[in-house]
Amino acid sequence: MILKKVVIDNFRSFEKEKAILYDINVLVGKNNSGKSNFIQALDLFFNYKEKFQNKDLDQCLFKNNIQSSSKLRFIIECTFKVEKGENIKIRQIRQIRRDEERKAKKEIKVTNSAREVRIKFTHSRVPSSFYGNRKYKIYNFNTKKFIRLRGYNFREIFKKMSFIYIPAFRSLENTEIMNNIFTVLLSNISNVRRNKLLKSIQTVKEKINNNILKTFEHDFNSLIEKDFFGELKTSLKFSSSDYKFLQETLKNLILLVNDGIKTNADEKGSGLQSYIIIWLYNYLAKLSKKNLILALEEPEAHLHPSAQKNLMKGISQIFKSEKDQIIITTHSPFLINSSELLSTIYFRRAESAKPPKSSISQIDKAQLSSYNFSHLERNLGIEKKDIFFADKIILSEGPSDKLVFKHLFGLYDINLDFNNILVIDYC
Repeated sequence: MILKKVVIDNFRSFEKEKAILYDINVLVGKNNSGKSNFIQALDLFFNYKEKFQNKDLDQCLFKNNIQSSSKLRFIIECTFKVEKGENIKIRQIRQIRRDEERKAKKEIKVTNSAREVRIKFTHSRVPSSFYGNRKYKIYNFNTKKFIRLRGYNFREIFKKMSFIYIPAFRSLENTEIMNNIFTVLLSNISNVRRNKLLKSIQTVKEKINNNILKTFEHDFNSLIEKDFFGELKTSLKFSSSDYKFLQETLKNLILLVNDGIKTNADEKGSGLQSYIIIWLYNYLAKLSKKNLILALEEPEAHLHPSAQKNLMKGISQIFKSEKDQIIITTHSPFLINSSELLSTIYFRRAESAKPPKSSISQIDKAQLSSYNFSHLERNLGIEKKDIFFADKIILSEGPSDKLVFKHLFGLYDINLDFNNILVIDYC
């Protein structure tokens, strides 16, 4: 399945907003405009059981002190496009009779003619409960209503999807990615190969036992005063099974990177580590045979401008040829200029609202063709970064008018750069 649309209602800084998603999605906006909140909403939707089940979610409510009971909850709704060959079936359990233990399973219609699936996560505040009321629901196109999605159904739907959130502060040293990769590699090998590995582990254990453990036992036992506690003997044995021993060995492996100097990957620069992390998660998704949604905050951090451009090229190669998706937050003009205009999502925070709220804006595909934007670029001399970094844009009819505007603003001590006002000569 591919994530196509997200609707967020009453979550953190969002009152009610939506976004259309593509293969590569670039989130832009000032600091504290809602980009991280958007990613956290998706992280909660996909990874609730693993990361949020025991957390207080009332603090995530946008408005949590109003009288309307309908706003004492937040909703995160995702629409997916089902790929060809995928068949999604949900079984709703209904009790036939109270005195019978048997239950009937009835299939319901969860995809429409466009092969779309709509699923939402709802958290409702319950004053007497720390956990509140938390549910997943799926849209039934037969009844035109959302119905409860049970845990086993949810796991079945998302068993081939993985959402990974990588925050702005990251390094290989504090991620579990290598561990996860080796766990999947071990589970993927055949029983014959696994048995051969375990026999090799037994051989290694025997050598350790004969050369080290036996020496310890002999030397230590000879030191014990036999007449103090009577006849005593000590011995050593491995605390883990052969398979566990193999897992622990793999955990201690070190990833080396040779960029002219061969050293541990976690000793390389932050920029290079960030790049390696992206590739490792993509590799893990392929190993697990899952569609990956990778949410990455500020991938340009610690990267030279030329490296930022190359990073975007690399990301395009990974996520345009596969079934995976990536969501990037960025302040880099190089990443913005390298991205598609339609998949660039703009976040703005309205400080005048009470409480301050975030809004999401996107260019509608039906309203702007690639020809129209190339016409703007060619005739106005502007780039994508100019649109998304400016708070206001003034179009002047010629070079002289542009100078007049700048002069008039100067008379009122208005600094155009400080106020993020862009004046464009479009003639």
